[in-house]
Amino acid sequence: MKPFVLIAALWAVAGTACAKPEEDVAQAINACFAAVIDGRPLSDLTHGATSIKLTHNPTDCTIRAMDGAPEALRGQVLAAMRARVEGFIPAQTRWEPMAYGRRETFCLPPGGRHLFVLISTAEPDAKGTRLMATVLESAKADPRCYADKGEQRAIIRDYLKVP
Repeated sequence: MKPFVLIAALWAVAGTACAKPEEDVAQAINACFAAVIDGRPLSDLTHGATSIKLTHNPTDCTIRAMDGAPEALRGQVLAAMRARVEGFIPAQTRWEPMAYGRRETFCLPPGGRHLFVLISTAEPDAKGTRLMATVLESAKADPRCYADKGEQRAIIRDYLKVP
């Protein structure tokens, strides 16, 4: 079954009343990995307080969770990332958290595809978005992955035009 059909079917069966945000985030980030890295089809979806937004130029997929414990949601993204064979590593550069409690970027080791995972995790008592995570592929490597460039302000367009 195609990933976007599978996740839509899972979300339809689960229903919003009994959905657990952590499970929704785990399913959503795995669907993003499959879409961006493996080229599997995926459509924009919303289930309960979790949504998936996919764009194709460049290929990126963002999930946003509006409910759940931020650190537990982050844990689901990290677990899904560790389960992948690509070998994501933390970027050497730190990111300004801005409106979040923490912002992190993970990259592939040098020499391969230019894949990134950006995770923005809210403070435990924050209102609004609890977690936002983006999986994306860029045409070029980002030197901030492999060298500490000082605290940076993380925005997606940074990955569209690498300095």
